[in-house]
Amino acid sequence: MLLASACGPSNIPTPDPTPDRVLVVNTDGNVMRQSTGDELSRVKFFAPMDKVWHALVASYADLGIDPAISDPATGRYGNAAFVVPRRVMGRPIAQFFDCGSTLTGPMVDAGRVTAVVITTLSLLPDGTTSASTRVTGTLRRNAGSSGDPIVCSSTGAIEEHLRTATEKRLADTP
Repeated sequence: MLLASACGPSNIPTPDPTPDRVLVVNTDGNVMRQSTGDELSRVKFFAPMDKVWHALVASYADLGIDPAISDPATGRYGNAAFVVPRRVMGRPIAQFFDCGSTLTGPMVDAGRVTAVVITTLSLLPDGTTSASTRVTGTLRRNAGSSGDPIVCSSTGAIEEHLRTATEKRLADTP
């Protein structure tokens, strides 16, 4: 009886993940990157989904992110293979992605970052719109051989721009 109860479903809540979690380990077993951030940024817009869609599309254009995914029916918009330029909106790439650092400085400056930036919109029962944006990246170093890619985390700047720019556009829309 004791064994049977041990195998059944548990009502004990699962704890949140630890603040640091290993995302990449190199071939020698050394930790290459840790992250403490949530990979999804969620926000609620007090507007119907069709208006949010148009404002969001313009907000992505501000960032120079051309969509590879643009599906209003499913509410998905973004790019899963965005090659991030060295500067975004006139700001250095390090303000948008953290790929760890070495003794010589941030690793984000030592290679090319390819990012996933995708927002999913969904209509809520009260007529408002929920937006969930995922921003992650990988760094391929310029120097040496083509080693393992390094996983980069978002600083939150892309998500914040998408939120504020979309809100501003919604406020300016009659």
